[in-house]
Parts: sequence; structure tokens; C-alpha cells
Amino acid sequence: MLYNTCISQEGVWTQTSFPSNNYVYFISAFENRIFAGSQNGLFMSADEGNTWSNLTDSFNISAVNSFIIFNN
Repeated sequence: MLYNTCISQEGVWTQTSFPSNNYVYFISAFENRIFAGSQNGLFMSADEGNTWSNLTDSFNISAVNSFIIFNN
């Protein structure tokens, strides 16, 4: 299944600009960032899903199924 991720603080889902043709395995929010693990790597948005950066572009990683955030 392919779909775009939708995020909202008000509990209403709205379409974001998440890269298309991605199967998303999980979504997690921490402070002002949203993280999404997908079949194409780990993505992060710092602007409520308007833009996304692939955090695994420079690594030899294809899919990210889970992610743990430690707050130190």
C-alpha cells in the first residue's frame, strides 16, 4: 500500500508533502519534529510535515521499521 503521511495536532488528518511511493511503517513525534520510517529510509520534518528530509540518504539503508528516541 502506498500513501502520503498526514499529521495534525488537532486530531484532524491532513495530507502532507511526504515523498510519494513510500510505504510508511511508523510515525513518531518528538518535540517539534516528526519522524517517519519507511521502505525508503528514515525521514524527518521540523515544520509539521510541510517538508521532509531523508536522514538515511548517505547510509546504505533501505527500510526503517522502528526507531527509538532517547532524550538526554
